[in-house]
Amino acid sequence: MPLGEAKFSIVHITTDCVTKGQWITGLPLIGEQQLSLVNYTMFSGEGAVKDLYWDSKDTTNQSIHSSISLHTDEPISVELKDQLASLQLLNNMHISIIQGDSKNNGYRMLFMPTISTQSVQYNLLLSQLDGMYTFAEPFPIWLKEVMIAFITDFQPTNTKAQEIVATLQSLMSTDQLQQWKDILKQLTTETVTPQLLDEKIALVLRSSTNYFVKNNEVEYVYPFYYVDKREVLLNNDPQLLDVIYYEGNILYEAQPFLEALGYTAYEGENGYYVNNETRVFRFPNNHGFYVFNQRRYNTVSNPIIEVENEYFIEETWMQRLFLVELSKTDNTINIASVKAQLE
Repeated sequence: MPLGEAKFSIVHITTDCVTKGQWITGLPLIGEQQLSLVNYTMFSGEGAVKDLYWDSKDTTNQSIHSSISLHTDEPISVELKDQLASLQLLNNMHISIIQGDSKNNGYRMLFMPTISTQSVQYNLLLSQLDGMYTFAEPFPIWLKEVMIAFITDFQPTNTKAQEIVATLQSLMSTDQLQQWKDILKQLTTETVTPQLLDEKIALVLRSSTNYFVKNNEVEYVYPFYYVDKREVLLNNDPQLLDVIYYEGNILYEAQPFLEALGYTAYEGENGYYVNNETRVFRFPNNHGFYVFNQRRYNTVSNPIIEVENEYFIEETWMQRLFLVELSKTDNTINIASVKAQLE
């Protein structure tokens, strides 16, 4: 809780008795009394009061449960009340929902043109999330829905969030899902970024990934893969290239690796081209063969794999075609070219 934040608030308001309307504070309404000259209203509850709103319409304050009050001029069905009362929320902090149009919501106040279970749950959970967490800007709405989905039983409305939640759920055991939920609840003291979420989910999956960062860079759903964080050395020189685990393959980022070996690599009309002064390769996309020095060789797997417009070399093919040897330690991946070993 920020320094100086109120833990409990009591608000007393008196209004001229001839004035029509009601005050809304975001706190639960404790009581009101009409006196001869003034109307007296009292609010009390946990947390701070940062906004006061005067509702001049003849709306009714309908308490749903300890966390929700509805201000609407329309009758609320018993079924809707029961549905709203059963919602799983992020916290028990009371909030007032006012039926009406407004460009800006207040602290602990939500303005909604229509009242339904789905709209209340969606807007209320997002409001609570924004109140509990500090997000780096810009922070995508789909990622907030992903967080809410794991903390509560909320079903995301965003299709990207739906697919990402399903993917992550398929990777986790019951214990891991609970661990991930607990970790997300503990992030209220940190600035939440896609990078931070990647770091935290790596603790659950016991392997690194850049899933949230990659998806934050594109509009579509970027595929999930694990990332090997070990340092890559080529002939003892450190290299900046990604090593990933994708669909059962260990893949090395092609461009920086090949250029470090002295090759020119590029995407062409009929596939991916790799060449130097004496060796010329062409790798058609998913055609079951490659061409080396104008001779065709059939394959049962792809040496070069494209992952969302990025080219990678499969580890076994990398050693066979580009004449390198591998050794690995807990901290490094050592790649040595046969030529370098002979010199």
